[in-house]
Formats: sequence, C-alpha cells, structure tokens
Amino acid sequence: MNSEHRKIFEKNRSYLKDNVDKDQLKESLINSKLFTSCMLKDIYKGDAELFEELPTRGPKAFYKFLSVLRDAGYLRVAVELENAALNNYVIQLNHEDDTYQLSHDTAGHCLIINNMQFDNLKDRAGSDKDEKGLETFFRRVGYKVVCPRDKPAEEMLSILEEFSLSDFKNQDSCVVVILSHGGNDKNLDAIYGKDGNYILLNEILAMFNKSEDLVGKPKVFFIQACRDQVSKGEKISRTNSYNKSEFADILLLQSTLPYHESYRDPERGAYFCQCLIQVLNDHYCKYDLLTMTHFIEDKMQTVCPIP
Repeated sequence: MNSEHRKIFEKNRSYLKDNVDKDQLKESLINSKLFTSCMLKDIYKGDAELFEELPTRGPKAFYKFLSVLRDAGYLRVAVELENAALNNYVIQLNHEDDTYQLSHDTAGHCLIINNMQFDNLKDRAGSDKDEKGLETFFRRVGYKVVCPRDKPAEEMLSILEEFSLSDFKNQDSCVVVILSHGGNDKNLDAIYGKDGNYILLNEILAMFNKSEDLVGKPKVFFIQACRDQVSKGEKISRTNSYNKSEFADILLLQSTLPYHESYRDPERGAYFCQCLIQVLNDHYCKYDLLTMTHFIEDKMQTVCPIP
C-alpha cells in the first residue's frame, strides 16, 4: 500500500473501529483475498487487529477494501475513504487561501488529445462526443483550444512538451485533457498512443511543473483512460528524473480508480467525460473546480454501470 493510502487508514482507524463491524466483512474479505487464511484466522480468532493489518497489504489493498465495504453494505464509510483519496488528487496548492486570481483577458490554453482509432487496440467509439463537449465548454469560458487526434506515443510526448513550453505569461491557467486507452505499469499510470505504445502520466505532469510561466498558476488535467494492468506495447519516455513531491498547483482528475477499467458508451461517450461536461456547464458560474469534482463523483455513482 502506498504511503498516502496508509495515512488515510491511520487517520481514520478510530472511525473505522467505531463504525464497521468486522464480522460483517468476513465473507467479503475471504473473497477479496486481501489476507491469507492464516492472517484471517489471527484477525478473527487471535490478537491481530483488522485495521492495523490493512496498511501492510499490497498496492491494490486500499481499493480492494473499498469494494469489501460496499459489498458488506458500508457504502457511507466507503465514500468517506474514497473522498479522502480523491482529495489527494490535488497534489499541492501553494496559496494560503487555496484560491487563484484570474486577471488576464484570456483564461488560458487548453489541449485536448483524443485517441479514437488504434493500430492494434480496440477503437474508442463515442470519444468524439467527449472531445466536442469539452472543446465547446472551454472555448466558451475563454480558453484557446487545440485538439490533436489519433497520435502515437512518441508524438503525444512531443505535443505535450511543446504545449508545456507555450507562452503562458498572459494566461491565467492551462488545461490538459487526454482521452485514450490506459493502464498501470508498476503502479504508475500509463496512457496509450494510437500505435499501442504508452507514456507515463507522471512524466506529463513533470513537463508542466517545469514551466516558469505557470509557476503559481493552476494546471488542470482531466484523464479519460483505464487504469488496469498494461497488456502490450512499450513505454516511451524521455526522462526518469521527476519528483512527485515537487509538483505544485496541479489538479488531476481521472476517470476511474487505480487498477480499474473506465467505461464508455459507444454512442454517447465516456461516462466520466459526460458527467464532467454536464457539471462544468451547470455549475462553473457558482462553484470552484475542486468543489465540482465532488459533484462529478456523485453523478458518476448514479450513471456509471456496475461491472
């Protein structure tokens, strides 16, 4: 389990003990294979404490336990933990009041990369609806939008790097949207190009973290892609030198949880994108973006199909 998820469990240990009956979790815990049979015996018949043992489990343990809670009927508790994880998408806001002054004539630049057709992966029907809806919204609120489509991994990196080096001096912010297939490579999020090779999300974030023109300005990323295990292709990378702890003023919102698939309707588009588009259009005049992320999450729970 990564350090952020361990901290969430440690912070909420008393809350979990007071609100969750471990006996009601037993069947779901067995099915989840979070613990060996010997460990479960120690938890239920010995001295081991369930909520002290959980942080010692593997990288998928946090989200597996959320599924255990839901299966056992503890939906509210699962949502509380999931919201705590969602808040960690804001890597760092280095302003005292967590707000930004938007004072330029142009809101900023917006890049939407939409990979719909692939050489050796299934095409992403319906993604044109997502691209159109997001492009329309960001143009309407004052962004200059570019929408490259169907790019191989190497060219995606070039486009992203060139965009990160744009002149942002007279811009309030930047927005990056990537619509594609994705996966997980050694606990790092990967995004596929049309050629079936992939790039790492952390490398993308690092590009924008280096931009002097964007220091102290919000950098917003919306990623529509699966996050389960990568199945093919090779990693395309130009650097291994980035430090996530140094990322600043970044809001990252992804379409699904780690190690999960992301769902899309071939006629209407991806569920995440359509919820995002509707929430932005309905609420951008009244609420800040971080607040709207919770609206998006709530809406996703009502419209996204259960696998």
